[in-house]
Amino acid sequence: MRIPFFIRLSASIIIIQLIMLSILVWNNIRISTESHTELLVNTSRDQSALLAAAIAPGLLAYDIALVEDALSLLNEKHDLAYAEVFDLTSRLVASIGQQTNDNAFDPDEDYIERLENGIFHISRLIKVENQIVGGLRVGYSARQLNEVNDEMRWQNLVLTIVTMLVLTIATLVISRLLTAKIRTINEGVNQFRQGDLGYRIKVPVNDELGDVAESFNQMANVLGQTQSLLVQERSDLEQRVKERTYELSQTNKTLKAANEELNRTHIQMVENEKMAALGDLVSSVAQEVDTTLGESVKEISHIDYEANYLSKSIKEGAIKPSMLEDFVGECLSSTQISLSNLKKAGELIKNFKEVAVDQSTEEARNVDMGDYIQEILSSLYPKFNKTRVSIKTELQDSVVIMTFPGMIAQIMTNLLINALIHAFNNGKSEGLIIIRLKCDKKFIRIEIEDNGAGMDEKTAKYVFDPFFTTQLESGGTGLGLHIVYNLVTQKLNGHIKCESEPGKGTAFTILLPVDEM
Repeated sequence: MRIPFFIRLSASIIIIQLIMLSILVWNNIRISTESHTELLVNTSRDQSALLAAAIAPGLLAYDIALVEDALSLLNEKHDLAYAEVFDLTSRLVASIGQQTNDNAFDPDEDYIERLENGIFHISRLIKVENQIVGGLRVGYSARQLNEVNDEMRWQNLVLTIVTMLVLTIATLVISRLLTAKIRTINEGVNQFRQGDLGYRIKVPVNDELGDVAESFNQMANVLGQTQSLLVQERSDLEQRVKERTYELSQTNKTLKAANEELNRTHIQMVENEKMAALGDLVSSVAQEVDTTLGESVKEISHIDYEANYLSKSIKEGAIKPSMLEDFVGECLSSTQISLSNLKKAGELIKNFKEVAVDQSTEEARNVDMGDYIQEILSSLYPKFNKTRVSIKTELQDSVVIMTFPGMIAQIMTNLLINALIHAFNNGKSEGLIIIRLKCDKKFIRIEIEDNGAGMDEKTAKYVFDPFFTTQLESGGTGLGLHIVYNLVTQKLNGHIKCESEPGKGTAFTILLPVDEM
């Protein structure tokens, strides 16, 4: 709801006046109350001291009549509520007014005073030449003080109301005179807003509001002069916009076609990178299998040669028991070597086949992450076998999740090969790669940390950007870690970060949400 400026201005002034007047009245009442209270306290103290001095001779002589005579003089005091006199045994010996039935005489307390329930109580010891002869307790009514304070409050309330009425009337009159000019200026603004540029505000130029109205009228003159220019400029601008729009539409078509071509190129390069990595892995696996099979063929050939020699000896009747023993020993040795090599080759081919198949499919399945990482490492064995880089694993057991194993394999392969190439100079440097696997209720955490060359801050900042590489002269595409980033963040809905420092190695941390697998 819109509140008129006249009302807001008047209300603000009245509220400020009310606050200031309330503070002044409150302070006046406070000072007056404190003054009257102090007067009551000082008077009560003096009267109690005089009464104690008057009672002291009679109490010293234990002349109760003399004590009562001294108390009787206080009956004329209209503000006296009560007075009680005690001897040294705290026994009440004389009193006037209403008794309190309170043993207030304590030789250890020389003087006590308190204001309670409208009565100012004073308890003091009665002494003669510093010798305690008894005790006195008196109470003075604060009724007169309260009456004076009440009267002052009423007077201040009436004065406040009258003052506020006068100030409110004055404020309303002044605000009305002030806002009248504002309404006139506002009416002129509304006319201008409705398009009447010939309207002029009629306000006398004798104050700041008049200056505002005059400035507004001058602005209207300028607007009127420029309106015709704006109409012409608008027409010219519309024509230029049409021409520019046509040019932009043609440029947009060209950019769209170029963008589509760039996307196709990017997809093709990513696929080429993926196939190149897989081809490199196939080559390494083939070489390792060829080596193990060659050793097996060598051992089998040796057995074949020995068997032929033994067969010839049997035909010629030159067989000896020692020859059979040597042949059996060589057969067992060669068989064990051949079986070990063939088993190694079979395991390598099995793991490589599973990882390669996973990389070529987009289907999700339940995967034991610890076992699967070991399979990936087994398929990468040929790449690391003849290097000086060793791999250590710290894998949590029984981490079984529904995920895309091909993506996991590609991520791990890219990161490990990247470490081998960049951190350890293609395996020429000695080093260690540690792989950690942890799992909680929300995330799977995979850490791949090496103690290699590391990266500076600038390189680590752009390491996930496409086509960013420090190995351009050696054929690097800059897509390996970009593919890893896309797989983690877009395909697996996870997070990946890189931490590195020159000479202190590099650590990649991958967080994969369990619920979204």
